[in-house]
Amino acid sequence: MEGKRVLLFTDCSQLKGGAEEQVYREQQYLEDLGNTVTSVGIGDRTADSFTDRVITDADSRAVREIAGLSVSLTVYRQLRSAITEFDPDVVHLHKSQKYPATVALATRGFPSLKTHHDYSTVCPSAWAVKQDTHEVCECGIGAKCWRHDCRSLPVVLGYYLPRHKVQKPIERRIIDRHIAPSARLTDHLTKFGYDAQQIRNPESVKTEADVTDDGFFFFIGRLSEEKGADVLMDAAEQLLAAGTDVDIKIAGSGPIEDTLCERANTNVEMLGYISEEEKQSLYRRARAIVVPSVWMENYPTVVLESMAYGKPVIGSERGGISEMIQHEQNGLLYPARRPEQLATHIDRLASDPGLAREMGESGRQWLRNHSNEEIFGRKMCALMEELSHS
Repeated sequence: MEGKRVLLFTDCSQLKGGAEEQVYREQQYLEDLGNTVTSVGIGDRTADSFTDRVITDADSRAVREIAGLSVSLTVYRQLRSAITEFDPDVVHLHKSQKYPATVALATRGFPSLKTHHDYSTVCPSAWAVKQDTHEVCECGIGAKCWRHDCRSLPVVLGYYLPRHKVQKPIERRIIDRHIAPSARLTDHLTKFGYDAQQIRNPESVKTEADVTDDGFFFFIGRLSEEKGADVLMDAAEQLLAAGTDVDIKIAGSGPIEDTLCERANTNVEMLGYISEEEKQSLYRRARAIVVPSVWMENYPTVVLESMAYGKPVIGSERGGISEMIQHEQNGLLYPARRPEQLATHIDRLASDPGLAREMGESGRQWLRNHSNEEIFGRKMCALMEELSHS
């Protein structure tokens, strides 16, 4: 692909999660290939930002939510100005759930594609899981959303349903291509009329040396119900009760952090927020990484990073996790919200470092074969080439 002018957009200008990290890495990778790239994000101009340009958001939550149902003229003007000034060959939208219709409209007249990083386009809670039973949901917006305690009836009828009625036709008409990293989310998007294709996110971490095994099990992520840190704590309590000596380290912050700290026993160390350097060190030294998600993960960055470091993953079978982890080969899977099975898997790798090492190397090989920068770049560049000439 000859050098293109590519504008990347995300609705968060700070590096807060996997989606933002993928935008950051994509910009670096496309620039290395000789493209001219700029990134635009929504956020606070006074805060640290990884995007080249920051669009200011409304201060009032009520104003933001009303604009989410229709069009925010403030955001539209700023984004439209950024796009027209840069004059890109392709606009690549990432997260745009704050103002989906506004962002789509701002791309009019420019070839565009959108990467969907979670299920929020087809599910009000973005979980794709019924929150009363934690069973997998078929998605869509309707009576099931309040019957299963995902959202209240007034919120579904007064916000999500009208928003969906605005967002879907505009995005389908204006955005030229829709992509998703996981096959499962791709299928859901296609089912609801988005005609999506799968392009897996790459992992660019290079860690061929200096990887050790200090025997501990590592969780990193937002400390919230959907990420399943409480399930890991349940498993830790069961291991302690059984007399199994296992060291578990939990890094991150979030709404259930205080509760988890109160529950932490002698086999669990709560690390709180950690720096990038600390994260890398913990990856390098861990026996295995635990990903106990309750919601339907799309294509979690933590699994990609674990494989890059040659570490096996013990994960729930939810969403893209089960597409990335082959049970008994590069990790171990268990049914979500089953701490007793999670505890069994932790105990198994705790007592067999050789097996953990073999699974970790298998994961690293899977990453080389299925989800690396070369594969991502080839597919993405072909798509951008097609769009720029359409």
